[in-house]
Amino acid sequence: MANYNCLFRKPDYSIDGQITDNTLQFYGQYGISDKTTFLLSLPLKSISYQQNVQCLVAPHLTIQHNKTVKGNIEVGIKHNFIRTEWRLSR
Repeated sequence: MANYNCLFRKPDYSIDGQITDNTLQFYGQYGISDKTTFLLSLPLKSISYQQNVQCLVAPHLTIQHNKTVKGNIEVGIKHNFIRTEWRLSR
């Protein structure tokens, strides 16, 4: 796994910890007719931040923050305006 500084050069700020970003997306299509389809996308985003803290009272203290939120919901309709037929000739 590459270091952040190697990938994006030196950033303006430093992050003292590990960030994990996961997205689970539910995607569906429903055919309304032969040419029209309804689309729905529901993403669920989970971000966690883990930081190791050095202090005298607890020398190996780890602080972890978790946040799970809904992402940008996408709703759409797809319609085929041009009819094309493919025929195989023998």
